[in-house]
Amino acid sequence: MLLEVFSVTADTVEIRSDSSMQDLSQKLNYLSDSNVQFYLEDALSRLLLAHDTDSRVDTRQFLADYFNRVKNGTHTVLRDNTFIKSTVHNRISFLFNVWGCYRPMSARLVTKHEFCSLIQLICPDFPSSILNLAYQTAQSCDFDCSKIRFTSLFRVFQFHILFEEFVSCLLSNLVGKKSKCIVDSDLKPSSTVYVSCKSFNLPTRSCSKATQTEFDEHFLDRTNAEAVVSTANFKRFIPEMYAHQIFILPSKQTLRACAKDLIHETTINLHHFFHALVYHDTLWDELGLNVIPTC
Repeated sequence: MLLEVFSVTADTVEIRSDSSMQDLSQKLNYLSDSNVQFYLEDALSRLLLAHDTDSRVDTRQFLADYFNRVKNGTHTVLRDNTFIKSTVHNRISFLFNVWGCYRPMSARLVTKHEFCSLIQLICPDFPSSILNLAYQTAQSCDFDCSKIRFTSLFRVFQFHILFEEFVSCLLSNLVGKKSKCIVDSDLKPSSTVYVSCKSFNLPTRSCSKATQTEFDEHFLDRTNAEAVVSTANFKRFIPEMYAHQIFILPSKQTLRACAKDLIHETTINLHHFFHALVYHDTLWDELGLNVIPTC
């Protein structure tokens, strides 16, 4: 009888132990997916700077205010570009802040330089190279238009912010490689940023971290005029990119739908491809995101 009680007790302890471990694992995953460590490090760094300016700063109130701003999405205003692109939440918050500031002028026609100035009022060091890419994509279906409606340009800008690594990977691996076969070793990830798919309504397997492909401003500006790539290389490279899944990607179904009318020619203009993705509503439905009107 005593042995039976001991056996039952042992089994109960084992079950509770497994349950506790599972609960701990879920909590650790939540902390990782929410980028808590990243925000804690940033909060402490800013707290130290605040103490250098005023030693009377209330630490508890400072941290409470910081995380309230993170929750509300206002924490990206006047922050540097590196901070903005470090997490998906930061990117989305930045887009909401931009749209909130400039929504009254959504129907106005703006030039590339005007749009750049508006963005840099919120993020002073925002790279003009990304803005150039967004402008080129927006202009790809109307080459004679020097001014573009703010809403249209912002929608494309939104795509380039959220899919920066995807765009970078395609441009850096395909532009200038019209005859060269793309192989696995050509994917050379560099600096890692905290981009988790769980910030979007995407499957976890799509990515755990996003790896940014680095290239300089000169390369990005050059790709504006040289974004026409070999269709054969494009079709060969896409499966390799999805096999790696190291950053946020459109679903394969969405990508096929947007590329199907472009792959019949021997070359593809990547800006036409990006434009098709921008105006494919399924892309935004998959992300569970709709920052601006779809019209």
